[in-house]
Amino acid sequence: RRIELLDAQPDRITLRVIDSLCLRQPLRFRCWWHLAPGLDPSPLEQLCFEAPAVQDLHCSWHQTWLAYGFGERRPRRSRCLEGVLPIGQHLLCTVLRLPAPAALPTACLASG
Repeated sequence: RRIELLDAQPDRITLRVIDSLCLRQPLRFRCWWHLAPGLDPSPLEQLCFEAPAVQDLHCSWHQTWLAYGFGERRPRRSRCLEGVLPIGQHLLCTVLRLPAPAALPTACLASG
């Protein structure tokens, strides 16, 4: 897996996640995407998934849980991408555009 920062602007961050797979037999896969609890999950609606060989691709929303400790869980919305990959080598590419956190400074404070 490789994660690339494609474009960092004051108002948004664009990430590309590339997964490389080499399969000897067909594989049914699920790829789950979640954001931190309390964050708006709408950026996951714009998820761009590229995998030309994927068959039977489905996207769905689910309520999942994040555990903060034993017996302490909080709900969150998660996006699930699932499908089937045939035998062979594959690159799965996902692009995610996120709003930049308002709390981060737009300039480097160490630069003077």
